[in-house]
Amino acid sequence: MVSHNSISEDKILLSARKIFTENGFTGARMQAIAREAGVNKALLHYYFRSKENLYQAVLKQILTQVWEAIRREFITQDKEQDMEEVIRTIVGAYVRTLRDNPDFPSIMFHEISSGGKNIPFVLGEVFSAFGDILSRIVGIAGRGMAEGRLRPMEPVHIIMNLMGMIVITFLARPFVPAIYKKAFGKEFAMDDAFFEERIRVITGTFCHGIIIKDNP
Repeated sequence: MVSHNSISEDKILLSARKIFTENGFTGARMQAIAREAGVNKALLHYYFRSKENLYQAVLKQILTQVWEAIRREFITQDKEQDMEEVIRTIVGAYVRTLRDNPDFPSIMFHEISSGGKNIPFVLGEVFSAFGDILSRIVGIAGRGMAEGRLRPMEPVHIIMNLMGMIVITFLARPFVPAIYKKAFGKEFAMDDAFFEERIRVITGTFCHGIIIKDNP
């Protein structure tokens, strides 16, 4: 049986995501979150003590959703993968999760533009639970470089470049259709078919840049 307390807490987190998405951490007000959740402000402080704690809980919830989606993909495949399969797994899980959680890019953009001071704390907690995924990625990349199949680079560049290609998809989402219509004179839909194509394009483009292909 689900307790009323957990229901209230989930509702607060959902409402907080909405308010933080619209206003960022600085612009969000606890009273606005309480009003959106249909609870009194004292209940917010009872569960989370402060706006900063609530904000970090929202960030942790979103990042956990992303990493859980990636982990499910790895578990489902249940096999040793080469780097291209790893990249396809990460890109597919990340793009589909962000597609289904459109508030995530906005919250992260607000966070980064304000200095990103909450990210190290939240990532530390999330990575402690899902660090095995990162270890697997780094391990596969390291073996690929040692065997001459991947271009030598610090693994951090792999992560940063890949995340950049994924996240820009969603940061550009509000204005891409308008630009496309202006340039080509027709409508452009960022629908499910587009996102599946985007997964293929990111995977192919990225892997072409890091994987050393055999000469024909």
